[in-house]
Amino acid sequence: MRVGSDCAKKATAQLLKQEYINLKFKDGESVEDFFLHLQTLISKLKSHDITIDEEETVSKYLHSMSTKYIQIAFSIETMLDLSTLTIEDVTGRLRVVDERLEQTTATKDSGKLLLTEEEWATRRNSGVASSRHGGDGKRRSKAPSVKKK
Repeated sequence: MRVGSDCAKKATAQLLKQEYINLKFKDGESVEDFFLHLQTLISKLKSHDITIDEEETVSKYLHSMSTKYIQIAFSIETMLDLSTLTIEDVTGRLRVVDERLEQTTATKDSGKLLLTEEEWATRRNSGVASSRHGGDGKRRSKAPSVKKK
């Protein structure tokens, strides 16, 4: 009975180790979700007597980044000492990047008037109609006539 249990434990440990090796940031996955997934996987490995030190974890984290964070990962690797960094530090830095990107996106979109498909179709059709009648597609307004006394 114990031999079967040991074999099952070793097989599970191997599967977890392989999952750790293949771990990559998924499209649309948030920094927090990836962090939690990695932390959970490391805890499971530890429960199967496989210990991964913090420096290895940070290195794995940085090498698993999506293309959105690749420049930040390069900067962290080249500018900071990985032996003193924790996975929480890296996650915090990536959260700051996310917040900055959200601010930039919100700022770019503010002040823009968005049109519906019907409004775009109307604009396109009115431009086509006026160009068929010899106009240049620009609207002209007639100034009201003013009577002098």
